[in-house]
Amino acid sequence: LTKFLTSQPHLKWIHQLGSKDYSTAGQTLAQLGEQEKEKLSRKKTLLSISKLSFLADGADPDSDQLRTINRHLELVTHQERLKPEVVENAGLLSENMAPMSCSDLIRLCVGDYNNNLEDIDIKKALDLLQVAAEDESVSNELFERLRLDIWRAVIEKDEWWRKCYLATPDQIEHTLFYRAVILAYNSGMLVSHFLPTVEQLLGDMETWGQHFSEEKQVKQFEYILRSGYEQMSNLGLVNH
Repeated sequence: LTKFLTSQPHLKWIHQLGSKDYSTAGQTLAQLGEQEKEKLSRKKTLLSISKLSFLADGADPDSDQLRTINRHLELVTHQERLKPEVVENAGLLSENMAPMSCSDLIRLCVGDYNNNLEDIDIKKALDLLQVAAEDESVSNELFERLRLDIWRAVIEKDEWWRKCYLATPDQIEHTLFYRAVILAYNSGMLVSHFLPTVEQLLGDMETWGQHFSEEKQVKQFEYILRSGYEQMSNLGLVNH
């Protein structure tokens, strides 16, 4: 039986649990859960039973195995809590979704499918970015790209940058960008790690310049953004 089940991992864990070999069952279930690409609900079930198996075997809750499982379960929870309108706009079926990567979830939170970007959406994206930061399979290059994607989306979906109607830099406090930084800071995040520098965010000014009809608007946009960073630096929120 053991020899047969070796080639049947979807059945093997049942035998392992029946034999009270909880550690091996946990490993089998964790592998199946991480490899599951078709159904989010199945992934959640496999990972949850894997976690219980390790705990039943007396595993340390802070062990690398359980931390990895918890990270995957956190992604599952984030996907389950996507806004219904975002799920609909993306053409997904909420009751039968396939598991998504951290990158895809971030883009759903702040991307074009979210027509009403709110402070909490940005917080969710930053929570996902934190998950990515703890994942050894996520390269530094991908982390930087995701970080820029989040904050550029915040700027692009706010009204002030397109109209440049902020008369003074201190009015940046009323922007979605500033509120998101405060929300991240108040939740205990190391904002300087999850917020790009102003130079990184501005990047190629020609790209931002495409959104403005006049050169002076481009300069005003840059001035307000730099002033906002300086103000947040004075408050100890970011490294300027």
